[in-house]
Amino acid sequence: MRPGQNGHYFNSQGGNNGRTKTVGNTTYYYDAGGRLEKRAVTQGNRTTFYDASGRIIGHSQESGNTTRYYNANGTNAGRSVQNGNTTHYYDGNGRNNGRATTNGNTTRYYNSNGTNAGRMVK
Repeated sequence: MRPGQNGHYFNSQGGNNGRTKTVGNTTYYYDAGGRLEKRAVTQGNRTTFYDASGRIIGHSQESGNTTRYYNANGTNAGRSVQNGNTTHYYDGNGRNNGRATTNGNTTRYYNSNGTNAGRMVK
């Protein structure tokens, strides 16, 4: 779920997991019931994530094709590396945590073992 994308998210069985809406530099994440879960505010190459109550829950920093993620304490929470239409995700210890592949308006997400984890449709 990258900031700046509008769309609906579905789990691996096709059930609605929620949606996103971007206004200016802020992306809002809503659950399947329409309740705000979190928001992401992007300034330059840094995005700060807030929970529904407005508390900082983490941030990300982009550099080239790599985005690094940190929790609210600034501890490394992982990274993603984009290669063409595929993004690979790694946990804070560098272990494979899954991937996402984009084709047109649909992004499909896969677990580290290759099984379907869901999709996002713009």
